[in-house]
This record gives sequence, structure tokens and C-alpha cells, in this order.
Amino acid sequence: MKSLKFFVLVLLCCSCGNSDKTNNLNLEAATTKKELTLSIDFKTTEPDFFKIAMNNIVVDEFQKKSIQFSENVYPTSSFDNITVVFDTNNPSKDILFIPGNKKNKVIEIQALNLNFGNKDLKINSSEIRKNVSINKYVKYDSINNNFVISTIDGQLYPVIKLKRGLINRLTKE
Repeated sequence: MKSLKFFVLVLLCCSCGNSDKTNNLNLEAATTKKELTLSIDFKTTEPDFFKIAMNNIVVDEFQKKSIQFSENVYPTSSFDNITVVFDTNNPSKDILFIPGNKKNKVIEIQALNLNFGNKDLKINSSEIRKNVSINKYVKYDSINNNFVISTIDGQLYPVIKLKRGLINRLTKE
């Protein structure tokens, strides 16, 4: 009878110890979630409503989602900063910077800073053009390292898109 009580006591102790280890493993998995952080240092000549979006984030085989951040910006003599955090372990390679569609403007981007997990990328103003794609409403002035946003046929839908290779450099292990 004593051996049965001893066996039950040992079994209870081992069971309690395993649940703590399981909880610790779940806690560690939750704290190691990777985030993609994007920071843009810029100046603009006109006030507008800037957006940064990540599109086509795979949720499962049937669903995709988009995350969008918006901010009102105003002209300043110094550089402003917009920092966004996409808290997803599975970042999309479709990241857009939409510099507003209210007015024609000139935007000077001093730097793009990206962070994912333990990897950091800093793109300075001289390297920005080769790391982004632009649509027809955006022209790049290589002399001043500026993006000139202009209306075409009465429409203004500027988009500056990060190239996939830039995101690949961050997400590949």
C-alpha cells in the first residue's frame, strides 16, 4: 500500500512539472513572434494624408488580409518620421508607400529603415531609387534625390512600392 501511495505521489509530481514546461514553451513561442518594422524619414512640400500598407498577407489557403497605416503630414524644414510595425510572422512582399492624393508635391526621402527579427536594413537617399518601384504619377529627380508627385489627366494616385528583393533580404534566414 505504501508503494502505491509513493507511486501516486511521484506521478502527481511529474505531471505538475510537465504542465509548467508546456506553459513555458507556449510563452517562449509567443514571445519569439517576429515583427516587420518600417521607418521612413522624409520631407514634403505640401500637407497630405500618407499611407503605408502591406497587402496580400496570407492568413490561410483561402484568405489574405491587408494592413494599412495612415497619417496626416505637414511640410517642415526638418525631416519627419513615420514608423509602422506589421506584427505578423508571415510578412507579405507587397509593401506600398502612398504619399497622398490631394496635391502635387515633392517628397525627399532621407532613409528607409527595415527590421525583421534580428535583421536590419538601412537604405539611404542615394540607394532608395534602386530599391523601390514607382507608378506614372511619381517621377524621380536623380539630381536632388526627390520624388516629384504630379497629376496626370486630372488624376493623382501616387504609389511607391518596396521591391520584393528588399523584403527577401530581410525574411530569408
